[in-house]
Amino acid sequence: MKLFRFTGSQAYRTLYYKDKEVGRKYLGKLTGISLTSEWKKYEAEVRFKGEMGDFEPEIMDFGGLVGVVLTSKARKIVEDLILPFGEFLPLELDSSVVYLINPTIILDCVDYDKSEKEIIPPLNNEKITKYFFKKEIDYPPIFRLKNEPRKHIINDEFAIRLKENNLVGYELRELWNSNS
Repeated sequence: MKLFRFTGSQAYRTLYYKDKEVGRKYLGKLTGISLTSEWKKYEAEVRFKGEMGDFEPEIMDFGGLVGVVLTSKARKIVEDLILPFGEFLPLELDSSVVYLINPTIILDCVDYDKSEKEIIPPLNNEKITKYFFKKEIDYPPIFRLKNEPRKHIINDEFAIRLKENNLVGYELRELWNSNS
């Protein structure tokens, strides 16, 4: 099994809430807590286009690595992998609907003793440079990490689905391979 960090590629488009007050309201809230009951279809806008920004991807960055947004096409392709491990929060983008993914499963699954870390000055914070995950866990297709809840983590089944369907606009960074 492999686990990856899943992000929207900033080489394409980065979306933000159109209303900055909405952005402030949800700042820091996309950390695994269900928001469906309070969510409204908020407006989003493209605030940044990378070198591939004129191309319309199926997957987009939201808020500069805060989240991942899917078009309706991409949602249909991965919906069975996301539900019931997360939720889709609708956004309006140029009179069409796109979906912010909010994984709601948080796992305490990093083996910190085996993971490689480095100290980052000036506050001497510890950063994991090579993850080691607990092997005895049956990892869902998408989840968040207990101590890093802003990250979207996906398993190899999810990664294969993205690749096989030729979806564009995302980046995967392999965090762990259980065979190595």
